[in-house]
Amino acid sequence: VSYERIAADVEAMVTSPDIGSIVLDIDSGGGSVYGATELWARIFKAREQKPVMAVANTFMASAAYWIGSAAAEIVGSPSSETGALGVYAVHVDWSEADAKEGIKRTVISAGKFKAEAIAGMPLTEDAEAALQERVDEVYGTLVADVAKGRGVTPAAIRAGFGEGRALGAKKAKEAGLIDRIGTLEETIDELRESGQRV
Repeated sequence: VSYERIAADVEAMVTSPDIGSIVLDIDSGGGSVYGATELWARIFKAREQKPVMAVANTFMASAAYWIGSAAAEIVGSPSSETGALGVYAVHVDWSEADAKEGIKRTVISAGKFKAEAIAGMPLTEDAEAALQERVDEVYGTLVADVAKGRGVTPAAIRAGFGEGRALGAKKAKEAGLIDRIGTLEETIDELRESGQRV
C-alpha cells in the first residue's frame, strides 16, 4: 500500500460524516522513508478532527511505527512487536570479487558527486560521510515526529526505544511505545460500545 493511498484513505475518513473514529490497522515491518513524514503529518492533523488510534496488528516497526505514532493512542496486540526505530543505508562494494573474476567497471558520470555511492564500487571516505549525514538527518526527522506524536522529548526517544530494536507487547508498553495491549477487534468493539462510528 502506498503512502499516497493511505493519505487519501485518511482524508476520506476525516471528511466522511459516517465515520466518528479512525482506527489504523498496521501490520508492517516498515518501508521507505520517502513520504513517511508527510503521511505522519496528515495523520497527526486528523487527530484535530476525529479520534485516531493505531493498532499494531501484529507488527508495527520502523517506518510503520513512525506513521502509527501520529495516532493519539497506540494499541499493541498481545503477540505484537513494535519499534525498530532507526534509519540505515546500504552500500555494496563487490569490486574485490569482480577483480578476482577479471571484471573491471568504468563509471562515466557528470557532476562531482553523482557516482560517489554507485553499487559495486569502493566507497570513499567523503561519500561515506555524506551518506551518514543523510541517514542522521532522516533519523532526526523520525525522532522529532515520534516524540511529538507520543508527547515526549526527542532525547527520550533517542535514549529509550529509538535505538533500533523491536519490543514485544509487554516491554513495548513499559517503554512507552504503546499505550495498552489489546486486539484490533477489541479496540473496534470498545469504540462501538462507547457510541463511536468506526
